[in-house]
Amino acid sequence: MDSKVLYIWLSKIKGIGPVLASKIIEYFGRIDFVYKATYDELIKINGIGPKVSKVIVENKSLDESKKIYEKCKRLNIEVITKESSNYPMQLRSNIKAPLVLYVRGNLKNFDNAISIVGSRRCTEYGKNITIELATALSEENIPISRGMAKGIDSYAHTVALHNNNYTIAILGTGVDKCYPSEHLSL
Repeated sequence: MDSKVLYIWLSKIKGIGPVLASKIIEYFGRIDFVYKATYDELIKINGIGPKVSKVIVENKSLDESKKIYEKCKRLNIEVITKESSNYPMQLRSNIKAPLVLYVRGNLKNFDNAISIVGSRRCTEYGKNITIELATALSEENIPISRGMAKGIDSYAHTVALHNNNYTIAILGTGVDKCYPSEHLSL
């Protein structure tokens, strides 16, 4: 069994966020041991009550997780888990970081990144400042990390790309759905 399928499985269980999931994995040492864990084993974990233990034991189907994994392979989406060597170091030590990252494109190692935050309906001034800032960051090879919304986000990414700078788009919709759709080429 591919451990990536098991990470997807654990990340999809309702009521289990990244903090709790990381705690459970740390307790068992390996994701496959988490999957095989019984109710009696799970209940022994400090902070994991009967409700969460029951939810995990009752949700052992891997069907949905396998479908997600296969879809990712078909769409050239890389599944990166906390145990993957290319999981970003900036996130690895953060207990609140997602168990699974779905990556389309080339996830490079980077020591620092800057997020340029602003409005979707930005003013001309906001647009100009974003262009100026993103250009300066690009000249220093500092990656730009943003969402993909209209306005400031798209200006920051566009400037970075035009300057051959590395840019990271973090999507709330998932990498298989571009929103807004006019940013598909971006």
